[in-house]
Formats: sequence, C-alpha cells, structure tokens
Amino acid sequence: MPDREVEQAMQWELSVLRWRRRLLPMGIPAVAVLVLLTLLVVDFCGSRVGELWRGERTWAGARRYVPTHAPDPALLARVDLERLHERLLPRWGLALGWGRGSNEEANAFEEAFAEAGQDPNLAELLLELREAARTDAAGHSCRIEYLVWAWNHYLASLDSPWHLEGNVEVGAGRNHLIIQTYRVRQRAVARVGHRSYPVLALARADHVNIDDAALGRTGIRDGAAQVLLDGIHEHAMRHVWPLLHDLSAHCTRTDESFAAAVSSEVRAALAPEHYAVLTRTAPSYRALLLMRESIRQREDCGSRFWLAYPTTRGYSAEFQGRLAMIADAEQGSSCPAVTLAEAATIEQESVTLADAPRLEAALDALTHHLVRGVSIHEARHVADEVEARAFTRPLRCPACPAALSAVARAEVSAYLASFADERTGITSLYQACRVASGTNANAIALGYLLPALLPDGCSEGPPPDVQERARQLEETLFGRASPIELE
Repeated sequence: MPDREVEQAMQWELSVLRWRRRLLPMGIPAVAVLVLLTLLVVDFCGSRVGELWRGERTWAGARRYVPTHAPDPALLARVDLERLHERLLPRWGLALGWGRGSNEEANAFEEAFAEAGQDPNLAELLLELREAARTDAAGHSCRIEYLVWAWNHYLASLDSPWHLEGNVEVGAGRNHLIIQTYRVRQRAVARVGHRSYPVLALARADHVNIDDAALGRTGIRDGAAQVLLDGIHEHAMRHVWPLLHDLSAHCTRTDESFAAAVSSEVRAALAPEHYAVLTRTAPSYRALLLMRESIRQREDCGSRFWLAYPTTRGYSAEFQGRLAMIADAEQGSSCPAVTLAEAATIEQESVTLADAPRLEAALDALTHHLVRGVSIHEARHVADEVEARAFTRPLRCPACPAALSAVARAEVSAYLASFADERTGITSLYQACRVASGTNANAIALGYLLPALLPDGCSEGPPPDVQERARQLEETLFGRASPIELE
C-alpha cells in the first residue's frame, strides 16, 4: 500500500478506536458497527479505505468519480480525442518502458498532456496517472486501475466513443504501464435475470503490436462486458467464413462435422444477399488459407518464406506479381519458397475475391452475428462477478469437480450460457472446440464441459439437441438456466 494510503488507513483505524470507546456502553449495537467498520478497512486491493476517504467509492461499494471541474462539453470538444487515443497515449505508454528518466517519456507525455490538458479533468487524471506509473506501477496498480476507470467513466458521461485500458506488466526487470486504446463502436445492454449490465463493442484504436489474446473480456473495474471486434472479425474470416460452403478433403474432421450446423445458424441470422456472397466466396478464401499453410510447412525443409494471412480481398496484384517472379526463380529447387502452382492459385482466387460485390458488408454482418455469442459469454461473467464475486470465490456448484478453481467454475458458467443460446450456441461451441487444449482455466473448464455436451467428441460434431443439453447442465450445476437477452 502506498505511504499516503498507509497513513490514511492508520488515521481511519484510530478513528474506529475512538468510536469504539464511545459505543461500548451501547453493547451489541456497538459490536455490529465495529464489524461493519472492520469490513470497510479490509480489502483485497488495499486501497478501499483511501477510495472511501477521497469520495471515490460509495458506502455500498460502487466506484464513483466526481470531477474537480464541472464537465464542459465545449472544453472536451477542443481535445482531439482521436489523435490522443490513436497516437499520443499509446506513444507515451511505449515510452514508459524506457524508464522514468527517459527523455522519450518526457517528450511523449508533454505532447499527450498538451492535447488532453485542454480539458482540466482529463489533465488532472493524466497527471496523476503519470505519477503513479513512473514511481512504481506495480505498487500503484490499484490506483492506476481507478484512474483508468475514471478516465473511461468521464468520457462516457459526455458521450465520447473512446476507451482506455491500462495494465501493469511486471517481471524480468519490467514494471511499467501498458496502454491500449479503443473506439467504442456500440454500447448495448445484456439482461441477465432481473438485472442489466452494459456491453461495450470495442475496436482497437492504437497500433501497438500487442494483440488482444481473446475475443472478449470482463471489465471487472467497470462492470461491463467487453467484446473485441478486431479478434471477432479475424475469427469470422479465418474460421467461420471458410465453413460456409462444401469443404474440401483438406479440412479438419471438426471443421467438416460442424460445417452444416454452423452454416445453418449463419443463414438464419444474415440477410440472404450477405449469406449468398459469403457462400460464393468461401472456397476462394479457404484456398488461399491452404496455399499459405502449404508454403509454411516447407519450414521443415529449410524454407524461410512465409505469407501473412490474406485480406478480405486476397493478395494485391502487385504481390501476386512478386510471387510469380519468386516461383519462376525457384523452379527446380527441392524446397522452393513458392511453387508455380501455388502462385497461380493465389492469383486466381485473389481475383475472384477482388471482384466479389459487397463482400466487406457481408463479413461485417457475419462479425456482428458472432458478437452475440461473445457478448453472452462475457455478460454471464459480469453477472457472476457482481452477484457472487465469482473470480475470487468459487460459484456454488455442488456437482462440479472439487478440482475446478474459482476461475474455471466461472468459465463453465459463461460457456454454458453461450452454448445454450438458440441463435449462436453451435457457432460458440465450434469456437470452443478450437481452443479446448492447454492448461489454462478456459481449457480446464472445456475439458469438463465438452465430454458432457459432445459424447463423441468435437470431431463428430454437435448433436441436434446440444443447446437444450447446455441449458439442462447449467440448471443441474448452478440451479438456474436463465437466457441472456441483448438489447
């Protein structure tokens, strides 16, 4: 706990002792008050007392931010928020990695502050964020978490579509703040039982080469489900789009067994013209993926040539020409970088994609469809955390294996909610089959769930009643089977 908060905590405890002396003659009511005060002092983050003291948390435990200066939309309008979030804040975050005394950090912060400082509340938050990040980011992680939350809360209160994430990287000599920024593309609401929770659809704004590892996440600090549009769009392109047509012999057994059911869900959700475009172009995009994999596999014989994933429209005409030249030069090689046949296929399928009308709109519609499943998963997480602190206290689940940790149980709950959805359950299940290996909490949860829902395994595809099975299992394990509605 920072020195200032230690001092404040000591002052608070001294106040408690004084109140205790006054309350002792009152007997049992005094004990109840002392228990309440003790609970307020003890907090896993070590800063609850400081937040109460500063008026940053209500007595009910909710975070609050009261700007020092009255919010003024005219002042915020002076700030180039796009430039601030896309360039200046990420640049300052990268510079923090150089250390406190770095001229690069000072210059980057000065430029960011010159922009943000046109709004006095943003200026105040950014100054304190810098102080916390430069002195000891790990030691001030709770304070940094609050300041990032306050930044987002303030911008949202003025209808600004920008979102900041700040995480502290610790280890191997590193102790600095990592900044990622997003544009809020949509704000929705998920209704879970009788309560509602916000859902944020976020598109990455910065150009820092740190990828988001998941399709969604639970914003515990702001009580919101976050769906990450870039990752979902990538998943739609590379894994779902290629399933929407008769598959070749080169697909996996899981792809083949899920293709018909996934296609049926997508067809029911998309406009007919969007579905038609995707089914016509799916073989071309899948062929490009196969060519990319064929080239990558020659790493085993010493080739160092590789292809990036194809774009929506395949590879550019300029790149196709370069590939043809390389393939021609590599003729006769026992381990060619690219063959003439591969170059010809890449050219042919890229031309097909380039000529397809309204392809981007169709892929956007597919992405929007997949957003639903991720939203349901993350909304269940938010509800479980708000109502039961599920990430730190295991959800009540008498039938769950004792070895399932609190986080693994939370994942079981969220996966079941997404698998039970009538509109996206099978597509969510297909995505889960693709990430079911490993030792993290997600993989452990799926290692428990998938055999119960897919008795013959992912390679045999979903049974016709798999969504009903998910609902029944959710009721058996957690005593509820509440459909989650998105508004």
